[in-house]
Amino acid sequence: MQRIVVIGGVAAGPSAAAKARRCAEKADIKLFERGPNISYAGCALPYYVSGIVKDRRKMLVVTPEEFRARHNVDLRVQHEAVAVDPAARQVTVRDLVQGKEEVFPYDALILATGASPFVPPIPGAKLPNIFTLRTVPDADRIREMIATKEPKHAVVVGAGLIGLEMVEALEERGIQVALVELFEHVLPPLDADMAYLVEKKLRKKGVRVVTGDAVTEFVGDEQGVRVVRTRNGLELAAELVIMSVGVRPNVELAVQAGVALGANGTIAVNERMETNVPGIYAAGDCAESYNIITGEKVWSPLGSVANKQGRTAGANAAGGEARFGGVTGSLISRIWDLSLGCTGLSEREARQRGLDVEVIHVHPTNLAGVFPGAQALAVKVIADRRSGRLLGGQVVGGIGTDKRLDVMATALKGQLTVDELFDIDYAYAPPFSPAKDPVAVAGIVTSNVLKGDVHSITASELWEWIKRGDDLVLLDVRTPKEYQHERIADAVNVELDALRERIGELDAGKNTVVYCRQGLRGFLAARILQQCGFEQVSNLSGGMLSWPYQVEKGPVSDQKAAQVGERGEPAP
Repeated sequence: MQRIVVIGGVAAGPSAAAKARRCAEKADIKLFERGPNISYAGCALPYYVSGIVKDRRKMLVVTPEEFRARHNVDLRVQHEAVAVDPAARQVTVRDLVQGKEEVFPYDALILATGASPFVPPIPGAKLPNIFTLRTVPDADRIREMIATKEPKHAVVVGAGLIGLEMVEALEERGIQVALVELFEHVLPPLDADMAYLVEKKLRKKGVRVVTGDAVTEFVGDEQGVRVVRTRNGLELAAELVIMSVGVRPNVELAVQAGVALGANGTIAVNERMETNVPGIYAAGDCAESYNIITGEKVWSPLGSVANKQGRTAGANAAGGEARFGGVTGSLISRIWDLSLGCTGLSEREARQRGLDVEVIHVHPTNLAGVFPGAQALAVKVIADRRSGRLLGGQVVGGIGTDKRLDVMATALKGQLTVDELFDIDYAYAPPFSPAKDPVAVAGIVTSNVLKGDVHSITASELWEWIKRGDDLVLLDVRTPKEYQHERIADAVNVELDALRERIGELDAGKNTVVYCRQGLRGFLAARILQQCGFEQVSNLSGGMLSWPYQVEKGPVSDQKAAQVGERGEPAP
């Protein structure tokens, strides 16, 4: 009888054991989990804290009893594997309740030991009321503290997925929250221009957002934390702190067994989830993945990835020939009614790898414009300039954000070009999408730029031009009313529909940057100017909706709004 031992529960371990059973009905399968639960909804923990998920029982995906009955697995919770002997193919397991140890032989061993929250060695980090959130008992302790102590102020350290979701959870419980992030913007997997939209939402909700800063000390007493101090001299009131600065893979058992680690500190595996040690597999948050875009080994500690890796490891441990298909780095989250996510390479990652990329922003609506509730989505596309291949995408908006990210993730898996994004036969009806789906719009806009129909410039590139004092004309082609309300400093206004008759007022020899609200009118204006002898014309990608920098607001003189002067400069 084949003997398969799985170490670790939650996502990868149960997936591995269940798949192994489906492949080998007669095998002896044992699963050991050191915690009290075999599988729980880890990614839903912030929603349990907030009260959106009210029933604790729903947090438990399957009970140990249910799993044993369904899959005929010798499942033992509160049992910790403490040693592996690869030569003898044995695992030593400690019963954490009785304190006894027992040795179990194996033919195939699957390490699904997961990851643990990382808490930096900050003075005061062990004060009461400083929590991490990884398990259901963690969430129970946070809920109990809120119910009994009724904190008024909290600090969340780390603005990743869990950090952002915990900000919402605490705010929903009536707690004033400050968010501290070491990186220059929240949600570091996003680029700064897209994270800016998230930060606007947080501030609108009353969250104090502190970026580019680090916590240096927690101050309090035996009753708990009181103040959080930062490197930049801030003192933030806090009776509750959530540490969400990341996790570290649990690889101690693997290292003890002679299993090799990858460059990122996780267990090195191949596409079959095999390690360098015969008979030992690894899956989940302790194991590495590979990026299908770059081919690089990466770490992707997400429940979705863990389930797929566990399934692959379980099939192969039972004698199968399964392959793990890699990742694109897809992630998504939600704060209040704003969804945000990305897939593939960010602009920052692409440029760090020396790739020649085109970056485009568009703001189409998620539903048909005529349909109630239609809202603009902010869509960012990163594409290879030479091949036109899609390299990455980011979306921030409301309903339908997930759909567009999933389409782009599928396109990345299929190595589609931006032209092919437009060719996809999207499901269309007004309650679900415009006739031109936002991903199709992003694809055709990017394609137009790559074909040379227009030169596109991102907000960050234009901002650098402005700061350097480059000699250029900023041409606002929106209506005078829009221009009066808000505009880029020193821009002049010629409405698109009047551009042809007033084109003689512009200097064709000037470097001209046109912009509108979201990019379409700017594109049309750029095409007009290019075909009328203007050789240096750029369209601001995404228009004012993608402009996070300084603006002028309020009334302007009629003369400035209506004239550009002989040399393309604002009239005096």
